[in-house]
Amino acid sequence: GIDGKVTACVHNNTQDILSAHACSHVSWDYATCFATTLQQAVSNGLSGDLVRIIVSAGKLAKHFSHNMLAVEALEQKQVQMCLLQHKLIQSSKARWDTICDMFERLLEQRWAIKAVLSDRTVTNRQEAQTLEIEDDYWQIIENFTPVLATLKWATTVISAETEVSISNIYPITFSLIQTH
Repeated sequence: GIDGKVTACVHNNTQDILSAHACSHVSWDYATCFATTLQQAVSNGLSGDLVRIIVSAGKLAKHFSHNMLAVEALEQKQVQMCLLQHKLIQSSKARWDTICDMFERLLEQRWAIKAVLSDRTVTNRQEAQTLEIEDDYWQIIENFTPVLATLKWATTVISAETEVSISNIYPITFSLIQTH
């Protein structure tokens, strides 16, 4: 009973939706999901250098979630430095927006992390050298995080289920172009 009432179907860019067989028995148009397209664009736009930084940051976050001595030392440093007592966040390969979360948390806890990595009773020299993020990488994280935060915001707004979101696409797209 929807024949003639549906003008378009929004989909997530999968090939089975786009196949001629799937489209042959319906009269409506297909439109790709803006949030999915944005996610693919961000993922495809990550440079090799940025991917290396993400991998390094992920190793650091993993260390501080799996090494109990490091976890306890980080908690102590957070108290000593009057920082929020937050655990580090690991990014997920399936969701680029978790890179933003990971970067934001690393920036928030940067000095406590550095203090733990420089404490030889907690982290040996070889492990610290493997885990430490170089100052130029920290600078890139600091510069790139607001860009990711803007894209994450756009994805969140456009993915809302409680509002009609098509009216948000132009303002969000225009805002993204103007700010970056």
